[in-house]
Amino acid sequence: MISGYNSVKDTLRDLLEKNGEVIDLCEYFPDMIGGVGYNELRYFSIGMNGEIEAESNNDHETEKGEDFYKSYVWEEMTDFEKIEICRLFSIIYDSPKANLSQSAKEKYGAKTDVIITSEDSLDHSKTTEGFSVKSHIGSPATLFNCSQTSGFTFEVVGCDEKGMHEINANDTFLSIMKVIKEKFSLEYVGCRNEVFEQNIAIVDSRMEEVLSAAVLAQAFYYGACGSNVKDVCNKVVELNPINVRNPQMFYPAKFKDFLFDSFAGMTASSLWNGRKRLTGGYIDVSRNGEMLYYRAMSDEIFGNYLFENTYFDRPDRGMCKDLAVAKANAYLEGRELTESEENSYIYKNGVSGTKKNKKGDFGYVYKKEGQYFIDLNFQIRFR
Repeated sequence: MISGYNSVKDTLRDLLEKNGEVIDLCEYFPDMIGGVGYNELRYFSIGMNGEIEAESNNDHETEKGEDFYKSYVWEEMTDFEKIEICRLFSIIYDSPKANLSQSAKEKYGAKTDVIITSEDSLDHSKTTEGFSVKSHIGSPATLFNCSQTSGFTFEVVGCDEKGMHEINANDTFLSIMKVIKEKFSLEYVGCRNEVFEQNIAIVDSRMEEVLSAAVLAQAFYYGACGSNVKDVCNKVVELNPINVRNPQMFYPAKFKDFLFDSFAGMTASSLWNGRKRLTGGYIDVSRNGEMLYYRAMSDEIFGNYLFENTYFDRPDRGMCKDLAVAKANAYLEGRELTESEENSYIYKNGVSGTKKNKKGDFGYVYKKEGQYFIDLNFQIRFR
């Protein structure tokens, strides 16, 4: 395992030199199930001591309003996580951002994890198809990953400097949305990233308006709303944000298209050409290790399955949110953060060097060119 560790470390160091201070494995493996292993290890960096560090993606707001996440060093990782990390980084080293050869992905689909040849029990005909693997061991599998390239920007209408800090002083995401709803209003600006905007426009020319309304709905901006995709869709049907004549038919169809396209290869970070290469389906691994084999017989049938079996998740908002909360509390105390205080939120060791991860980087108000904005993000998981 020592040789594997050294190989991962060398590859990670090369990637960091080219791409910044933290490597997000989901950027290299878009269909990755949240992260590696039970702890969902997703964000990798080299610590101040020169050793590999991995930060968990398995962090959610609790009833007490705290965001928990944890960094792991190599010795704290399970044997399975070490083996899987070695495997993934060897793939990155041999073929960056590709699990299979480019020709295989062209033939079987961008999100194919395994290629299976099956034989019909009746006529003995054989078919070879690509399948994506989804696991429920650990946190539920992701269908659409949150990143700094996904999500939407809204202007906080009526906000000023004091209002920004009063909003940000509320640590939990839902409490922030509650203050905005009660004292201000949100006006849609657009997608945070041009690639994400272009990709969802292929789904539908007005898909960003549909999804941005969905993100607001699941954030309780329009009142109580369940987290299941079907529940959020029903709320969007009520709102009818783009004033279609048949909302009961239009919006479910658009949600199903988005889910299917996400499964078939569309991500927020890589430009997508609209090609839906999905020859097989997916293999579902349950918590007890049982495997179910789902075939995508048609866009409609599989889209219906995804619609009924996925939900909106609120991922971690990242270190910029933590810094915004600290600045807000200092402002309300009539002071500014000291440099040492600010560094404790920016850097992993609290002083300098490797910065903490921005992760989804959303859910706090910021000022830009005299106006005040908030970015909202989302993630979709299998139930």
